[in-house]
Amino acid sequence: MKQLIASRAGALQVPAHVVDGARLLGAICAVETEGWLNRQPNFEFGYWAGGQYFDLEVHKRAIERADPVLVPTMSVLTACSVGPFQIMYRTALELGFKGSVLELADPRVNVEFAIRYLNVRAIAKMPGDHSEEEWVRGCADAYNTGNPRDNRRNLDYEGEAIEAYRSPTLWDSFGKLPDYYRGTW
Repeated sequence: MKQLIASRAGALQVPAHVVDGARLLGAICAVETEGWLNRQPNFEFGYWAGGQYFDLEVHKRAIERADPVLVPTMSVLTACSVGPFQIMYRTALELGFKGSVLELADPRVNVEFAIRYLNVRAIAKMPGDHSEEEWVRGCADAYNTGNPRDNRRNLDYEGEAIEAYRSPTLWDSFGKLPDYYRGTW
């Protein structure tokens, strides 16, 4: 996983002389999936039928793309964040994703959409000069809430991201991708 993140980090539009893009991505992944130890989909009630973020069209789109055997599972997965960066299917669709929920869970796809998400929702909205800590906090805030300039802040999440970013053992728990993902990293 570390190699996958490192190989894609150059697409993250942060100033390389201020912030280490690979460590930033690794820190967010570490916070989202406990250092890539918890790889399970995370059910988000707000995206389930009746929830404040439920989108019937997205739900229908996911069902239409599912193998008929998987339709009951796919129904639930549209309300889950998936993959190492715990991305919501709806968010990925907004960023141009064309595949199924299960394809989004593939780490190689997931990291690409995490980078797109950060570039659009965080980095593009952080004009001017910032310190390394401000970049990490701003990106973590945007990743967690959707926008680094809104009034919602999860200081615990930001603190966990800073701690992971600075940790000399950041990559220790990542290891290799399991065999059930294509390729070796």
